[in-house]
Amino acid sequence: MHKFTGQDTQVSKNIHKNAYLNYVNRTNKNTEHQPFGRNIDLWMMSYCVAIKLKLKPKSIETPTANAIPATAWSNNETLEHIVKLTLINEINEEDIIDKLNDMHKLANEYSAAGMSYILEKITEDPDKTPLDNILETARKLIAE
Repeated sequence: MHKFTGQDTQVSKNIHKNAYLNYVNRTNKNTEHQPFGRNIDLWMMSYCVAIKLKLKPKSIETPTANAIPATAWSNNETLEHIVKLTLINEINEEDIIDKLNDMHKLANEYSAAGMSYILEKITEDPDKTPLDNILETARKLIAE
């Protein structure tokens, strides 16, 4: 059984409105302005940014909205493994993977921390599309 299976991933309604509804493309149209194909992709990039930049976890503001259904995690086992391994490395606590609720909460708080950075960078250059801005951000982060 996957550790995230059975838990939906909640985000603040404000982030849901300003990020997920604006930058996730569910129709494969307008990808230059909505560069993420699924909510889990935006969540994962935000999580990875937080880990890369050593951001402190940020509490999830209420009220919340369901951003990622539990089934999305069971269909993305590789992403789940990335989260597990990076959390173990980041907090230096191997038994976090046995604490489903703690692991999910902490991972979600890292993603929330990275989301502010993503939202800033995705619109950084108004002469570029969100896709171009986020790709440039990713290139810079990888080069660091």
